[in-house]
Amino acid sequence: MDVVLAIDGTGSMRSSIAQAQRDGERLIAGLREVTSDLRVGVVVFRDYRNPGGEYELLQALTGDDASVQTALQQVRAVSNRDPGNGAAESYSLLFRKSYSDSAVGWRPGARKVLVVIGEAEPYGAGAAGLAGCRNQAPDPHGLRATDELARLRAKGIVLLMVRETSTET
Repeated sequence: MDVVLAIDGTGSMRSSIAQAQRDGERLIAGLREVTSDLRVGVVVFRDYRNPGGEYELLQALTGDDASVQTALQQVRAVSNRDPGNGAAESYSLLFRKSYSDSAVGWRPGARKVLVVIGEAEPYGAGAAGLAGCRNQAPDPHGLRATDELARLRAKGIVLLMVRETSTET
């Protein structure tokens, strides 16, 4: 099984990053109990024009738990002071990179899982008709969340979304 942990690293997650890191560690420990063939990768994603970067692969898929732990500890919350910054984040870019970036290292034939830990919604998710989403802002990259979700599914990547509550949202 190949599992990528993607953590929202925006400023509003500042009070929740440590919890998200612990959640990721517990998930890995639980999966290790049920499969010996586990590789884990770590990604941090943020919002458009975030000074900390919008998307970063901190650790490609690996069976080395120490490398995964190191990557999880590198996740930092970075605030975006851009006046045009809204509440949405770059989930659609994350989804696209998850299936298109060969550096992630998905194995052919492996069960593929993307676990996203965050507290916001994708740009334009409400406009795209995603249930429960309200954001109408266009994606700065021209992506549509529904299209990217369909592509994830077509690539055989299972998506698990974990909503992290934050005192800043």
